[in-house]
Amino acid sequence: MLIAVDTAVKPLLAAGISPDVVVAIDPSHEEELRLFEGVDMASLKQVPLVYFPRVHPEVLRLWPGPRMTAYCKGEEYSKLAVDIPKGTLFSAGTVFHPAVDLAIRMGAAEVVFLGADFAYPNGASHVAGSAHARNTERGAGEPWVMSGRGEKIGTALNLRGFLRDLEHYIEGISHVRFVNASREGALIRGTSFLENGDD
Repeated sequence: MLIAVDTAVKPLLAAGISPDVVVAIDPSHEEELRLFEGVDMASLKQVPLVYFPRVHPEVLRLWPGPRMTAYCKGEEYSKLAVDIPKGTLFSAGTVFHPAVDLAIRMGAAEVVFLGADFAYPNGASHVAGSAHARNTERGAGEPWVMSGRGEKIGTALNLRGFLRDLEHYIEGISHVRFVNASREGALIRGTSFLENGDD
């Protein structure tokens, strides 16, 4: 099963790959709509969207498939969760977290991370074809993490925080094997690499 974050939908469809589930959590702003510009939304008719209530309402209006609401823990949804109970997914600020947690809650014994860079491999912020893709210039003194190849790679403080929180999450899940499919991005503690170790 392929659980995709919203930023990956357009590049996946362009490559002829249809996700089984899409996860979106970002606040209501126009940037979220750009993720689906030019996408044949009818191709997602059978694909459920798992979303946090703060996503852009136009995304929900345009989504042709099933929509399922989830919350994350925290003050933002605490009152809403009492009045309108929903399932809760782990999130510490990035859509990648609830996508991973959803896989675990669906019973996955192994979760393979694709494109989980938490850094800027070759200066790229996102996969080519994503609406958010841009080249980044990182100078001396900028934040960095170690890559899967054992080299320093540029990142941002928020990405480093997302990585840290994912690693803490992984520490608490002993019954699942986590696999990182790429050595180009950040080294993720608690994961192994694909058998041949190459991308």
